[in-house]
Amino acid sequence: MNVGSISAGAVSQALERVQAVAAAIAGAADPSNPADMIDFSEAAVELSAAKLQAAASVKVFRAEQEIVRNTLDLFA
Repeated sequence: MNVGSISAGAVSQALERVQAVAAAIAGAADPSNPADMIDFSEAAVELSAAKLQAAASVKVFRAEQEIVRNTLDLFA
C-alpha cells in the first residue's frame, strides 16, 4: 500500500462516519419509534471528528505528492 491509497481509504472512512450519523439523525426524526433516540451533541462530535479525519487525510496525501514532486525535481 502507498500513502495515496491509505489517505483515500481514510477519507472513505470519514464519509462512512458522516453517512452513519446522518442516517441516525434521519431515523431520530421518526416520532413513531421513540427507541431510536439520538444524542445530538454526540452526533455533532462524531461529525466534527469525521471532518478532521478527512482534512488530515487530504493533507497527508498532499504532503506525499509534494515529496514525490520534490524528489523528481532532484533528478530532473
